[in-house]
Amino acid sequence: MFDFIEPLLQDGTVLYMDDLFVGNKGNPGRGVARAFLEFQGRSKFRFARHLDIGWWGRSYVAIAGGGGAAVI
Repeated sequence: MFDFIEPLLQDGTVLYMDDLFVGNKGNPGRGVARAFLEFQGRSKFRFARHLDIGWWGRSYVAIAGGGGAAVI
């Protein structure tokens, strides 16, 4: 999914992920969280943590240029 949306991203795009940790007991090495970490490693963007939405969702802001540390 993340590779599909990368061409649509631009500086300042907000990504919202619902159910970021559902089904993996908060383990960032599994599920959507893992996929997002892997995507950040190959993306031309870096991502700043933006808002937590309840315990299940989180948003990030895309920053052009990449090269930053991956965040969850």
